[in-house]
Formats: sequence, C-alpha cells, structure tokens
Amino acid sequence: MAKKIVEILLLILIILIGNNARSASYATVPQPGENSDEYAYAWAGLTLLTQGKPEAWTQFPDAYKNAKKEKVNVDHIFEKNPDFPEFTIVSPWFDNPPATGLITGGYAYLKGFRSLEEVSVITIRRPMLGIAILTTALLYVFASLVFNKKTGMLAAFLYSIIPSIVISSRLALAENFMAPLFLLTAIFALLYLKSRDNKYWILACLIGSFSILFKISAVAIPLALFLIALKYGRNEKPNLLKRLFLSFSFAFIVYLLYGLVLGFDEFVQLAVQQSQRFYGASSEAFYQAFTQAKITKTLTDGWLNMAWVSALIVSFKHFRKNRFRFINIIFIFSYLVVFLIFGSEAYGHYRIPFYPFLILSAAYVLMDVFQRPNIFLFLTLMLLPFGTTLHRLIGVMEFQKYVSLFRYGILCAFFTYMLFLVRPKIGVWFVRLFMIMIFILTVYLSIKEIYFFNIDKWYFAT
Repeated sequence: MAKKIVEILLLILIILIGNNARSASYATVPQPGENSDEYAYAWAGLTLLTQGKPEAWTQFPDAYKNAKKEKVNVDHIFEKNPDFPEFTIVSPWFDNPPATGLITGGYAYLKGFRSLEEVSVITIRRPMLGIAILTTALLYVFASLVFNKKTGMLAAFLYSIIPSIVISSRLALAENFMAPLFLLTAIFALLYLKSRDNKYWILACLIGSFSILFKISAVAIPLALFLIALKYGRNEKPNLLKRLFLSFSFAFIVYLLYGLVLGFDEFVQLAVQQSQRFYGASSEAFYQAFTQAKITKTLTDGWLNMAWVSALIVSFKHFRKNRFRFINIIFIFSYLVVFLIFGSEAYGHYRIPFYPFLILSAAYVLMDVFQRPNIFLFLTLMLLPFGTTLHRLIGVMEFQKYVSLFRYGILCAFFTYMLFLVRPKIGVWFVRLFMIMIFILTVYLSIKEIYFFNIDKWYFAT
C-alpha cells in the first residue's frame, strides 16, 4: 500500500513538473500565428457552434465556392506584422474533421468569445495543458503495462522535460489530441490481449476508429489495431477484424454524413485537392523526421534523435519474440506508414503522435543500459541531448570556458569503463554512478532550456 502511494505521489510530481514547464510562456512560445492551423481549428469549432456551419481559413481556396480574403486581426498579428498574409476564409470549412475545433473553439465559446478576432492563442492553448497531463498519465499506464512501472515513470518524466515535446504540446492542433487517443487505444488493446475480454477490444476499436474525427491521419490507429489482431489474435482473428471493420465503417459514415449535411460537393472537392497536394517533404521526409526536431521551426533536439535510435534497438531486440513489448513498435510503424503516405510539407506538428511511443523506447533502453551497464551505448545516446541542449543554452563561444570540464568528463568515462573491464564487480557501481550524474546533468539542462525560451529567445531559436 505504501509503495502504491509513493508511485502515485511520484507520478503527480512528474505531472506537476511537466505542467509547470508547459505553462511557462505557453501563449508566446511558439509565437501566435507561427502555426495558423491553431486558428483554423478553433474558428471552425466556434462557428459550428454559433452559426451551424464551420468557418475558417483554408489552404485550398479552389475547393470552395465562396472563398474570400480577410484581415482577421486575431492576437494583433497584422499590427505586429503588416506583411502577414491575409486569411482565405471559407464556409463550410472541411480542411479537417470537426472534433479538434469543437474542443478548442468550444472552450473559447465557454469563455464568452463569439467573433474570430477574439479567439486568441492564450485561450485556445489552455485546454492543451490539460490534454498534455492526460497524455503523460496515459503514457505511464501504457508503459507500465508493456514494460514495468519504473520504465513507465521514466517515460512520463522524459515526456515532461524534453524541450521539443513540451513546446509542441502547447499547440492547439489535432496531433496533440491524437497522442492520447493513440495511447488510450493501445492500453485497451493491451488489456484485451492480457485478459481476452472482448469489451477491451471493442473499446479500442471504437476509440481508434472515431479518432479520425480529429484528423484523417488518425487512421493509423485502426491500422495498428489491424496489425495487432494479425500478430496476437490467435483463433479470434476473424472476430477481432470484424469488430474493427464495423467500428471504422461506422466512424467513417459519421464523417461522411457530416460532409453531406453541410456541403457534400465541397467536401468531396476538398478531399480530391488534398490527395493532390505538393509533396514538399520530398524523399527526405523520414530523414528530416529522424534528424530534425521541428515544431514551427527547425529545432535541434538530441532527445528525439536518441528516441529514434532507441526505437530501432527495441524493434531489433523484440522482433522475433512473441511478447507484447512489440506493440509499441507496431504503433510507431503504423503512424510512420500514414505519415509518409499523407505527408506533404515537413510540418513539425505531423510528428507529435510519434513522441509518446518514441519516448517509451528511450526510457526502456535507458533502464536497460543502467541495469545491465553499457557505458558505450549510454554515453553515445546521452551525448545527443546533452550536446544540443548545452549548445543552445551557451553557444560555441561560451562553451570554450567549459572545454576542459568536457574533456575531463570524457576521460572520466574512459577510466570508469576501464575499471569496469578490469574489475567488473567494483566497476559496475562506478559506471552506474557516472550514468546517474550524466543523466541528472542533461535533465537539468533540458529543463533550463524550456524556461530559457521566452518570446525574444524563441525568435532566434534554431
């Protein structure tokens, strides 16, 4: 009982740390207007509630009959930047499904806002802080089911202190809703596999299928369920696939009815134009996702590089094992397929649904190299976030003051490894102590980086 209380208190502490980090400068970093999709979702939701038809700006004016240019001076963006492009406003708006806008725009509605200009990011980003808390808690639950509670706690902690994830989670975009939907579906799917209780699979299918009402790319969730049924379904495969098909068909019909009622010709025309989008990410789409931690601008974050490498390690370790740990990789792969097929430009927010599963992989690998000390793997992984975070905080010139310390640290790693090779029973404790010190230092730098970014510093972030 006491252990359970400690676990709950520790998780609450992690959630509070993450919430405090996200709340700092949440309305100014990223700056208002850097990703205008935030406005599009909220405007569509607000006008759907007030007018019965969604109205918002679009990237596909040719798909609509009544597109018009307007200077909607939300967040005073035209006063701050007179060259900011005018919004192309359309009604009904079908660029994306309605669920995201109904939440962010609905929140603005509850706050008493009725016009498009009133829907500022300081309002519509507020619900995202709660969604991030939910995502962190669900990540802990999923990680505990897949691996163990220690790995779950570490995954939740990493998710709460990694700069690119913390800053991305502030944005009022569909992908930040997809992340908890992915996790919730994964949790119910895993509960089904462990208990073979059909109610869990039905819940997984319903949640996964209706996630497309947030964004069409959420089709990756039922795709992951399809792969899980094939791998783990045993004799129940036909029934599992049947329930998945029925759930997805029902959700898709609901979405089609939404378009049919509000304007089916434009709904279809929009779908056609979206399928013909320019693929600006090019053949480097995955390379960019692997190497660049993009938010609204390219941001170097070694934590995500480490997480991708960790996912490859996990997939290799558990590929041939009939264990539920591979489910984490199934969700990464399913979204990767959709990410590459649906991809157009290399927008940073498209990568958000990867993050919980990538961070879980990183947490597992870090726990594994600590329990079975591997200083080479640990050092090469941790140097990625350590290097990028320290560089952003102090730059090249300021780093010259710390070069000697950096070199001493590398020599310390060498002699610790040497001791481990010569006297393993004694050396293992020195290796673990070294790992803990480097991890704590990197975490400290990462948290400092989050608070480092204010509206002025963010403008120059790279």
